Amino acid sequence: MRKVRETAILIALLFKNAELNRARVSKLTFKKISGRKTVRSSFVVQVTQVLSDDFGLYLIELDTGGFGIVPAKSMEAAKPITAKKFLPGIITEINKKLPLDFDELEEELSEFNDPDETDEE
Repeated sequence: MRKVRETAILIALLFKNAELNRARVSKLTFKKISGRKTVRSSFVVQVTQVLSDDFGLYLIELDTGGFGIVPAKSMEAAKPITAKKFLPGIITEINKKLPLDFDELEEELSEFNDPDETDEE
């Protein structure tokens, strides 16, 4: 079994050698690299922290299994979003200290988060 830092070093090296802007790592590869038969969530959290703090990489657990890896630098070029522009009605309610209907807001997100929805309509 490898330590957290050792696993993070190997994952960072794997990403570096792949020479990609973003990548996926399967759970099997993660297990092999870490030398573990089972990977506990606390171990993943610790590896994620080391990757972020020491190597500038974000490790994201994917719903489909495995992990995504993205360099923090890539986020610096991302387009900024503001509440004023994209939540104008909601930000007005927040500024007026009015209550928000989070059930309604969550319903609005259900279409966004539905993996069965496709853009082929």
